[in-house]
Amino acid sequence: MSGAAALSAIDILQEEGVEPQRVIIDHLDHDHAEHLRMVAERGVFLGFDCIGKTRYQDDAIRLELVCAMVEAGYEDQIALSHDISKSDYFRVYGGHGYVHILGSFVPRLRERLSEGTIEKFLIHNPRRALAF
Repeated sequence: MSGAAALSAIDILQEEGVEPQRVIIDHLDHDHAEHLRMVAERGVFLGFDCIGKTRYQDDAIRLELVCAMVEAGYEDQIALSHDISKSDYFRVYGGHGYVHILGSFVPRLRERLSEGTIEKFLIHNPRRALAF
């Protein structure tokens, strides 16, 4: 979900009593940094879940967006994941596959961010968001 729909969805969830720190808004990795800041200010997690889907956005731009959000102070609200919803995303069918985040994207993150920050994206932040 990107654009104004993310902010509207957060409004509805909050009206229903959902705590923002329990919400991950996905599909934000083809948005722009200013809008991501507006979403992050609401206290939700920023879901970068289209990593590897180059028809939506190049991973180099996703990398810049992640780094911009870290620089803006939102590293505790970032989650990385795959949205592999069709068979053509699997490696066997020529897609980027499940290995893409750890095999390609994370090594590029390591050139810019600390291991501790990356562990937040992959382990600690999702654990907090999904804890009951």
